[in-house]
Amino acid sequence: MRTAEKYALAVVSGVAAAELLSFGVEAAVQWFWSYIDRCNVKELEGEFQILNTLGSGKTSKIYKAENRKRGRTVALKVLSKLSVVAIESNAFTVEREILQSITHPNIVHLYSAFSRGWCNVLEMECATDGSLFHYVHAHGVLSEMQTIRLITQMLDAMLYLYDTHNIIHRDIKPENILVFKEPLVCCGIEEMFYNSLARESTICFKLCDFGFSGQDKARCGTECKIDGLALRIVYTEPHVYSDEKGHSLGSDVWSLGIVVHYALYGVNPYYDLVMQRRRKEDYLESVCMEKEKWGALGPKLRSFFKMALSTKKERTEREIRKVYDDLSSLDPPIRFCPTQSHPVSYDY
Repeated sequence: MRTAEKYALAVVSGVAAAELLSFGVEAAVQWFWSYIDRCNVKELEGEFQILNTLGSGKTSKIYKAENRKRGRTVALKVLSKLSVVAIESNAFTVEREILQSITHPNIVHLYSAFSRGWCNVLEMECATDGSLFHYVHAHGVLSEMQTIRLITQMLDAMLYLYDTHNIIHRDIKPENILVFKEPLVCCGIEEMFYNSLARESTICFKLCDFGFSGQDKARCGTECKIDGLALRIVYTEPHVYSDEKGHSLGSDVWSLGIVVHYALYGVNPYYDLVMQRRRKEDYLESVCMEKEKWGALGPKLRSFFKMALSTKKERTEREIRKVYDDLSSLDPPIRFCPTQSHPVSYDY
């Protein structure tokens, strides 16, 4: 146990650290963080009705809640002020500042950011159908049409971040893509007929979790090496962690390629290799083996995989945009019912 945790355990809980540690270090740590979580929930109960826990990570815990004042269902991302990882990564400030400065239909919307007691909180829109990871587990793999929509919407969000704010996400994975089922808007018989054929593509995908995001410093003339905290190896381009190459838009697109493969086939092609700690060459060779699966796909979807998971050269911005434009031409022109706009408030 870290010294900071021992001190916080004694000070915050009012229980002697030595007494708790007598039950074992692991049990003491578990009790400590469970106590902190209960304190954080209690701090929020006046403003929110906590419905259930959606998930947890290295720096935060996420709850589904009802905003009592506004009567809306939200996702509360609660970051403990005692978390060493959260403090060192500055995750709350990074994500708050990014979400505060952007507005995009395929990026999760921030309602408010505030501080209470032992935690910092981000109040965000809540996905109707959870993350892409849980959606695939619950409903099975995506169809080719749904996959094209996933690619175009994620590339649209990634290019928007890159063009307007020089931001790269650095943690693209199924858990960080939210799924929303939204009602259609039909204007006329022709559009109604077309929408009935393309109903499966009424899924909307939104990118979330910007705690490890940052500017592409290499674009500004200085090297940008990846932060170890942001590294999710099974979704990260091999060159990034083996050669200490700077993270870039191209490496984010590689991660998207692995995510799309998971969404389309239900498996991550690199998971077993990562668990076995295999060489970089093994990862690159496995890409060639996966190409056999791509033969049954449409030509433009095959082009995406060849570009995103290229083992021979760096993915250029021009190549990424070309694939995005090609796939966008296949994405059906479906309009969703407009969602109500809410002002963003900040209290920190």
